[in-house]
Amino acid sequence: AEYMGNSQVLVMGGLGGSGGGGGGLAYANAKGERTCQHIVFNRYVTFVFVCMINLITYYDRGAIAALLLTLQDEFHLSTTEGGLLGSVFMLGFMIASPIFAQFIHSVRPTYLLSIGLAGWTGAALFSGFSHSYAQLLVARSLIGVGEASFCGISPTMVDDIAPPKQRTIWLAIFFAAIPVGAACGFLGAGLITKHAHLSWRWVFFTEAIGMAPFMLGILFVPYLRTSAVKELAVGSEAAEAQPLLRSGPGSIQERTPLVLGETPGAVSDASAEPAANGASSEPSSFCADVAVVFSNTVWLTTCVGYGAYTFVLGGLSFWAPTYLQKQMGMTLDEATFYIGAITVFCGLVGTFAGGALVDTIAGRTVGSKGLVGSALQLKWCVLYSMFVTPLGLVAFGSSNKWVFFGCLAGAQLFMFAVTGPVNAALLSCVPEYYRTLSMAMSIFVLHSLGDMPSPVVIGAVIHWTGSYRRTMLMLMLWFILAIVFWSLAWLLARTRAARAAKAAPTVLAVKRIEQSQ
Repeated sequence: AEYMGNSQVLVMGGLGGSGGGGGGLAYANAKGERTCQHIVFNRYVTFVFVCMINLITYYDRGAIAALLLTLQDEFHLSTTEGGLLGSVFMLGFMIASPIFAQFIHSVRPTYLLSIGLAGWTGAALFSGFSHSYAQLLVARSLIGVGEASFCGISPTMVDDIAPPKQRTIWLAIFFAAIPVGAACGFLGAGLITKHAHLSWRWVFFTEAIGMAPFMLGILFVPYLRTSAVKELAVGSEAAEAQPLLRSGPGSIQERTPLVLGETPGAVSDASAEPAANGASSEPSSFCADVAVVFSNTVWLTTCVGYGAYTFVLGGLSFWAPTYLQKQMGMTLDEATFYIGAITVFCGLVGTFAGGALVDTIAGRTVGSKGLVGSALQLKWCVLYSMFVTPLGLVAFGSSNKWVFFGCLAGAQLFMFAVTGPVNAALLSCVPEYYRTLSMAMSIFVLHSLGDMPSPVVIGAVIHWTGSYRRTMLMLMLWFILAIVFWSLAWLLARTRAARAAKAAPTVLAVKRIEQSQ
């Protein structure tokens, strides 16, 4: 806690925020100094605001999938060319991601978000005005520019503002906007084209109109920075111990918001000066920071598993409406309605239940932060994932639509249960300074291995085999790779946590001696 004059001040953060720390939020003002901006954009309003942006972003993904057959007929496209429309956004993401990541710690994050969302809004308008396949490809690639700014900063923002004991649930709800947004895109495209009798172009025009207020409103969110202090060098004994010290509930390093005078000394170690941690605020090159993140084996194996997960989920999202039309003879309205309803239900229930269960167990045992927290989260990723492939194989192996929908709903329920834990693990397994870069690079990896190639690959396999069913069965088998890599990440996190536990007492003793001097 911090004391200013005679005012009691709620301090959120410390070294950049984690688990409710709110390190980048300008909410630490004394009550009398709080402006209208701080009152309006409190943590709950900010959370809803960011979730809505995420939802609109993925509304676009669902819309392009629902319009696939329409666009194929309009521009006379093959299945491979149609699949490329769902993948080419990665080109813009790959170009813009290093640019935004370079300025994460030097430019106010809300400015970067607004710039990226302006690019996204312009790209959506360009999609609606496209009159050739080449123009539409360029427009879809520019969509990735907006995602590049949003994907790294927003999860860190949610991690900062979430209450400490609800961290995984908040992250799960935030990422639940992905399936819900995609489902709304399925439904919205059908409503606009079939019921409102408007051109497919209006699907893109309306989403651009919907994003415009958020593009401007994000500038008023009082989010000043992500983690501003560079922590211990990865690989050192102290670095191994440092995440562990923040792991357990009630532990010496757990960071929770406090009011001065209520719990004296409870955060003395957590709020130690950066120098006592061996931290440095000196800037380093972007390439050096990326190398630090990629050298973390827990992070890397988690990302590769997440890539396999996203390959399957992205393939399902893009091709499922077409599968139902081609394989089961449904109309576009029927296909988008059923897929949309299942995705919304499973996305909301699965993500909330999956995150709530992990938070409950973490609150009773080791906490959700650090290496111990990462190990717990990864263990539940593995447990949830073991149900996905069997249910998916039954779904796509059946010709009965009710068996298909029932088993697909079960598979998606367990897939979405993974969302909160896996993203919490990615944030927890790296030092706090690297959290935003960790998320940006993880999105880069999972898009590169996941939903960028999957629509094109699946389209090519459909063309090669001549069978939608066999292709989708192969897709569900691909999910086994996610289980393999998350199991490896879980074992690595447990090993590193055990090694850190031995170093922790020594690190604490040294820090206390330095503080006493």
